[in-house]
Amino acid sequence: MRYLLLLLISSAFIVHPARTEVVDYYDSEEDDYLTQIVLVNGYPWGGVAFTKFQIDKDAFYFGLRFNLIKAERWSFKDADIILDGVSYVLAADSQSSQRISYTDYKNTALYPLYSPVISDLLKASKATIKVNFVGRNSITWNIPDDVLSEWRAVIGL
Repeated sequence: MRYLLLLLISSAFIVHPARTEVVDYYDSEEDDYLTQIVLVNGYPWGGVAFTKFQIDKDAFYFGLRFNLIKAERWSFKDADIILDGVSYVLAADSQSSQRISYTDYKNTALYPLYSPVISDLLKASKATIKVNFVGRNSITWNIPDDVLSEWRAVIGL
């Protein structure tokens, strides 16, 4: 019985691997097409979406959307993305906080990525993002190599 209890307690501290999936979406009313790599259940995030927004045939942009599930509303500030030691500041374009249960909020922010960031992301061997919040500690996330590779694939689409 003691071993079963020890096993249950220790399994609570294991970080489960993140799961990624590709989502393609077309909205005929808005004539928007987007391709996303979505990182689901990747600690510490409730989800991270790397998105290619296709505005028209020749115009598009990329963005990172972060979801954070917390018991309170969190306000996002600027984020820093560090690509092989070179740091870029990302401004939060839009954000929201939505109650998803009696005890939790889904806090979301979208950060557009511009040409210098995208070109360095294509050749970076290491990437880290530091997301800043109003009145709270920052969250620093070292992007796993497999996730970085999938983001590069979206850029190439």
